[in-house]
Amino acid sequence: MEGQLIVAASAVTPVLSQPDLRLAVDTKPNDATRLIFDFNKHALAQAMRTRGLTSVAITYSGCGDEGRPEEVAFEPTDVDEGLEPIVVAQMRYRWDEERGCGGSELVFDDMHLRDVAEALRDAAIELLGRGGYENNDGGQAKFTLLAINAAAELEHRDVCTESDVSTHAL
Repeated sequence: MEGQLIVAASAVTPVLSQPDLRLAVDTKPNDATRLIFDFNKHALAQAMRTRGLTSVAITYSGCGDEGRPEEVAFEPTDVDEGLEPIVVAQMRYRWDEERGCGGSELVFDDMHLRDVAEALRDAAIELLGRGGYENNDGGQAKFTLLAINAAAELEHRDVCTESDVSTHAL
């Protein structure tokens, strides 16, 4: 038996600048994961358009406590994704020695397109509560991002084995 979840996100969210993203995350920390996802989604889509790429699809699957990405495929396949990194946002834990405490902070890092696509896939899994696809009978999915409008979709299938047990006294 399979359960299927398809979630699509359109590109209606306006693109925030780095200072605006920092302010939004500081103002609404509970929305940080979604805000960062949208910022990075638009950054990747823009970089893909610049390079002549139209989409990226990442498949993954897992079961028996093992999970892995299977393929990262940019389209068209005859266009090079390039080696130049792009700037993306991430939450990173930082320890403050003076205060003796730590916390998460927003940072901006350079990442290659393939790594950004995989990070977006992971963020989509987290946003939609689909983690654990590698457990038990497992799951499989495909994350897709369209460059033209930064529309993202996660198509996820949970795989479940069903059994019907009956006991009869004779």
